Amino acid sequence: HYFIQSNLRLRSREMTDVRVKGLIIVSVTLVLLALLHFLSNTPNYKMTSAFDMVRDHNEGSAAAKEEEGEGAHSWEMEGTESSWELEARSESSWEMEGIEPSWEIEGIESSWDMPSLHLIYTEYDEPHYFDHWEEYAEHYEHHLKALFSKIPPGTEFKMLEIGVQSGGSVRVWRRYFSSKEFYYVGMDIDKKCKRSEVKEENIFIEIGDQSDPEKLQEVCQKHGPFDFIVDDGGHRYQQIKTSLDTLFPSDVCMKHHSLYAIEDLHVMAMGPTYSDDPGDFMSLPGYIFKKMHYYWYKQNQREEGDEVWADRMESIAMYNSMIFIERGDGEGMLTRISKGRDRFRG
Repeated sequence: HYFIQSNLRLRSREMTDVRVKGLIIVSVTLVLLALLHFLSNTPNYKMTSAFDMVRDHNEGSAAAKEEEGEGAHSWEMEGTESSWELEARSESSWEMEGIEPSWEIEGIESSWDMPSLHLIYTEYDEPHYFDHWEEYAEHYEHHLKALFSKIPPGTEFKMLEIGVQSGGSVRVWRRYFSSKEFYYVGMDIDKKCKRSEVKEENIFIEIGDQSDPEKLQEVCQKHGPFDFIVDDGGHRYQQIKTSLDTLFPSDVCMKHHSLYAIEDLHVMAMGPTYSDDPGDFMSLPGYIFKKMHYYWYKQNQREEGDEVWADRMESIAMYNSMIFIERGDGEGMLTRISKGRDRFRG
């Protein structure tokens, strides 16, 4: 009898709890229905979904950015990014750190307003003779894209090309940078190259020897500093080295963020015509790489002037017949991280 009474009391409490919960649910439902009825009869009221609210917030943020002159891009608002944008993000330190100045974002996008350099190579049809290696185009576009992510858009882009010859490359570069405020200077030892000069298009030709440091400095003082330098000149080791030694360390010749490219290095491996010493072919990359590591050498092993190189050299990239040197902020001595206690000592 005692257990029956206890069971009945337990069931009575459970039924009471169910009734209370039911009343709460019904009450909340009635309140919500009343609120919706009120809102639907309110003049000029528009029911807004969560998606609409997010979209309106993004559009409002974009409009605010445009008013402030910061610019807004569809991929930023919608959260979509094309493959090249992802690649550019991985290459830019400020993007990895979460800092995104608007001009740098615009700079990346505007770089792709330019036509394909490979397409310009393969479809070139102008009278001035053009002779180049097809594979160079991809390497140029890769490094130029990285360069444009570091410089403000709309600024004048200055290029120096050593080695003009028949003038085909002048026309190629002019077409490639057609969407930019482009300023081209070509330097060649042959006076006939003056025919490629078109001052109305900001194309200037200087006659001189790339082995002459004074002439190189004169060109820099007259036209520099440059964003982009290409050495496609005599291809001999001493010519390349003299030009590099004169131009790269100089702030008069090159801008802080700039790019130096050397073409056709394979000729030094083809015999004495371009190289007096078979070791020159391997000496040039090592010569540049050594300067980058200035701070690692002991004081009595450091060469005068190499500190300037180390402070300005960001990276070196080597391809078949080509070297690219990116100019900017050198890393100096690296920052070592050592943690933990349990280590082997040898």
